[in-house]
Amino acid sequence: MPSTLRIEKTVTEVSSMNPFFDRDVPEVSVPVRPKIGPRTAPETQLRLLQKYISQFQYNFLPRTFFNCFKYRPLNRILETAKEVVKESLPIRCLEATFLAVYLTQDLKWFDRCPLTFKTVFHGQTCRHIVLAVKCEGKGWGALGLSRKDDLMYKKLKDQTLPELVDDYREAYRRHGHEVLAVKVGLPVSHNSTSSLTPCWRFLCLSYKNHSQEEITESLNKYSDIAKKLAAEWEGMRHQTRNARLVKKVAPPPILTPAPLSSERSSSDCEDDEDGSEQYNDEAEMEDSDGDETNEVLYSILASRSPFRRNQFNNPTLAKLAAATPASPTQSQKQQANSTTETTTATTTTQSAESSAVVETKEGQEEEQEEKVEVEVEKEEEQEEK
Repeated sequence: MPSTLRIEKTVTEVSSMNPFFDRDVPEVSVPVRPKIGPRTAPETQLRLLQKYISQFQYNFLPRTFFNCFKYRPLNRILETAKEVVKESLPIRCLEATFLAVYLTQDLKWFDRCPLTFKTVFHGQTCRHIVLAVKCEGKGWGALGLSRKDDLMYKKLKDQTLPELVDDYREAYRRHGHEVLAVKVGLPVSHNSTSSLTPCWRFLCLSYKNHSQEEITESLNKYSDIAKKLAAEWEGMRHQTRNARLVKKVAPPPILTPAPLSSERSSSDCEDDEDGSEQYNDEAEMEDSDGDETNEVLYSILASRSPFRRNQFNNPTLAKLAAATPASPTQSQKQQANSTTETTTATTTTQSAESSAVVETKEGQEEEQEEKVEVEVEKEEEQEEK
């Protein structure tokens, strides 16, 4: 067992290098998720959820412990939030927003809109995100996490969206930040299995390019039609996504090459009432078995499909594709058609030349007969005289 001994030796060496080895270090406290009943008031629900989020320590390290890429499907973002709950490691404002979405996913009377701020502090640009929450008839509130208490949680009260934004702006002024822009996303869906990416930035308002009255008017209009915009946006995303899937995944149509004119026999052709030829494929369908035709079609589909590598992993399908002859390509068909056209052209030219020669011979014989008749008539006239 040399390998196990080597592993144990390395473990003891690494543990001896740990400064907290053989010391009484307190365990990391795991936040306890609050129990919210159906009769709990919305204001109390939001307060309890923020208390749970605030139990997670703020991450002051230069790196993060979780996937912070937000342009992902909603179900993937919820999986990251579950990892945050399970690991209970320090988080920042974006992970706290993921967590707030996960905690309010079953509370369908809440409309959740991402709210992003862009500020500048002593020439350094800063960004912060919270989850603005709206309850019908109760007003607006917010959930989040920050190093400053007045930049994360906002109590759910009878206020409009512009008043909520102004509350954050006043808090930034107290901390010496100048708010450059505010960005509001569309309401996040309550469907936990949704594969669509949430819209994080739908309305972008700059305080340099717009006045305070214009920003207030835009936010009020947006808050009135936010749910309608979210429904239309999700419908458009579903349509475009389905169209792309159909275009990428749909297999090409199964097209069997038409027989060439030289390959057609007299028994395979019939005459219509108009005298035109029609290809008769009933004889082939009667002779062939249904299973064999299906196998041939499957092999043709496997050879023409863009995902043929995955399909050829099936050994039976690979044998069928190897056994069936490859269908002629388009270039081969064009060459065959060109050869048939040249042969028909040569035969028509030869027949035209032969007919012209026959006509010239017949004309010469008729001229000679006319000359003989003229001479005979002249001799008879002389005899009569």
